[in-house]
Amino acid sequence: MKKDKNLLFLCSGNYYRSRFTEIYFNHFMKDGTWRANSRGLKVDRNISNVGAISKDTLNRLSKLQIIDASIHRMPIQLTYYDMLDADLIIAVKKAEHYKLLNERFPGWQDKVTYWHIDDLDCSPPNKTLDELTEHVSLLLQNF
Repeated sequence: MKKDKNLLFLCSGNYYRSRFTEIYFNHFMKDGTWRANSRGLKVDRNISNVGAISKDTLNRLSKLQIIDASIHRMPIQLTYYDMLDADLIIAVKKAEHYKLLNERFPGWQDKVTYWHIDDLDCSPPNKTLDELTEHVSLLLQNF
């Protein structure tokens, strides 16, 4: 039996960027050869997540008419086993996540593909979500 390949999206809080990429990717990955999950590098450090998922992410998914049951789950902290299970790991911003990966999971930081997409402190939601959409769309074309 053929095993689906696992794609793992990473961000800091698993609340906004990585959750959007996970849900958006899975919605359009129709052949089922890949399945995305997402995790956060700092969920356990009391970051300012309010609820299960960002309202900006929910609004964009609603606008795209993408419905997914995973929107109700709470953010999940990245573990070593999540990375071991992944066939491809993408962190959404190298400047933010490379150092965190090195601190928390030494040796893994160079096994990750990095994008350069800002969080809310540096970019408005529409711009960030547009960039994530473009990156995931390009990724889907290569699968």
